[in-house]
Amino acid sequence: MSLRCELCGELNQTAQAQRCERCQNSDFKPALALWRSPFYSLEGLMRVVANAELLRLALFPILLTGLILGTVLIWGLSSVFAGLNSWLAESMRSGGALMALQGVSLAFASFALAVLFLFLFLPVSSLVCLPFLDQISQKVEILILGKPQQPSASLALGFIVKEMFLLLGFKLVVLVLGLPLLLIPVLGFPLFLFLMGLLTAVDFLDLLLSRKGFGFAEKLSYLKHYFLPFALFSLPVVSMAWIPLLQLLILPGAAAGGVLFYLNHPKPMTARLEQEATGVPD
Repeated sequence: MSLRCELCGELNQTAQAQRCERCQNSDFKPALALWRSPFYSLEGLMRVVANAELLRLALFPILLTGLILGTVLIWGLSSVFAGLNSWLAESMRSGGALMALQGVSLAFASFALAVLFLFLFLPVSSLVCLPFLDQISQKVEILILGKPQQPSASLALGFIVKEMFLLLGFKLVVLVLGLPLLLIPVLGFPLFLFLMGLLTAVDFLDLLLSRKGFGFAEKLSYLKHYFLPFALFSLPVVSMAWIPLLQLLILPGAAAGGVLFYLNHPKPMTARLEQEATGVPD
């Protein structure tokens, strides 16, 4: 039976070998420490900045994300100022009550626009920059473990499309089921924001999982087993997503951090997880 290498996750091993030849020769030693989980993205960003090739790969996502950010902000501010001018012009001709109602409506629309922008910016920009982030993820893995002895097997297009829609559907279902959290006073919004961070962080870890050919059920089994450290890994995504300038840095940092998270969580469970996901007995 073909199993995964317990370190890098490549599906090229027999049942007699726990690690592939590359990982057997690598000096990398996994360090499973819960306290490190929130810092993998920062460590990943430091690795990107320290390596000229990774930095070149990161510049395009950062510039493209900045262009998206600037365009949306200009459009949003233009809409708000247009509404403000209209409100001021109307207030000159109307009574105080109507003017107050229009002011409240404009303030609510501005707030809703800002929240929608901050909610959608990171998921949309990570999707737009996906090809570049995948290259960063792959090169960080090579820098840590060395070049693979043989290239990974190409994945079938049908498998890629199926897994993409399965993961997207899962995230949408979880997001819809999490909407009632917003009804909880005080704590509802932070809880929903944390859920958004979890779902967004999945994308950065999925760069590596999809490249290794992890199926949907196998991904869920892995995330379930390491849920607590993964939840801590997602915290920087939650916090930095609300700070516009830091949003530009979280993309390459989290892409590299996803590799660090995966490699620092040992894979003795990998064979069993694969059997659970596929239904193949020992």
